[in-house]
Amino acid sequence: CYAVTLFSQTLVLMLTCVTSGVHFARVIPHGLSTFVVSSGPAHYIGVKQIHYFRSVPIGFYFQCFLLHGHSHYCLMLAECFIYRYYVFIRQPPSFRSITITVALLYLPTMLIFCWAASSATLIDEATSRLILAPRGPSYIFDDDVLVIGIRNVLESCNFVAICWVCVLWIPCYAVIIIVGLLVYRTLAATLSHMSERTRALHREIVRGLVVQACLPVLYGVSASMFAIGQYNYRSLVEIEYFTHMAGELCLMFTPLTTLYFVQPYRKQIYLMFF
Repeated sequence: CYAVTLFSQTLVLMLTCVTSGVHFARVIPHGLSTFVVSSGPAHYIGVKQIHYFRSVPIGFYFQCFLLHGHSHYCLMLAECFIYRYYVFIRQPPSFRSITITVALLYLPTMLIFCWAASSATLIDEATSRLILAPRGPSYIFDDDVLVIGIRNVLESCNFVAICWVCVLWIPCYAVIIIVGLLVYRTLAATLSHMSERTRALHREIVRGLVVQACLPVLYGVSASMFAIGQYNYRSLVEIEYFTHMAGELCLMFTPLTTLYFVQPYRKQIYLMFF
């Protein structure tokens, strides 16, 4: 049953990382507007003879999909912690139950970002470039990048999506910490009944839980960077890139911690390379 959770988590992580690679977004808050500069190949959406053409809506769809993966990551991580604790105190849930749970958790994220992708008011690229150009040389872009303008972050569909990305991690993080402590206490209470090998395995699991519990802090950094930029349009270029990169680092380290702290995975990787 846990394989369903791992599969859904891995699938979202993989698709989000691929989207990040082809989108490579730089987020530029500007008053009530926000601009996203895509310097990856995502804006090349079609071919006519030897010329490529670009589309602001397609670029915005990539942005929505990327943010949907970032926000849903925190939900998935909290769900994984809850599952780990649940199987310590009760029988594992059925395949059907865990599949329905995973689907229900994904539903609000999907609906929110489908709403944003289909309803947000966008600014055409030429106007976006004219708005950003007075901010300095770092805001004058070559023709090989796509500049996506979102007119008003307070528009209902945008506001809900932004809150889902920037605020959802807080209750999820609280759940992760509380459930992580419960798992630790449950393991500590049952260690006396375990063999030394089983104890060592569970100690590694606890260390992995501690590391994974620290990862969502990066989302707090990312949300803070976005908020600072939204209220102060003189933000640094590095911060504008780091807004997305902080979340993407979180996505990258999650499977790495699993591979390192789960002993069978670690041994298999060691055998593959050494």
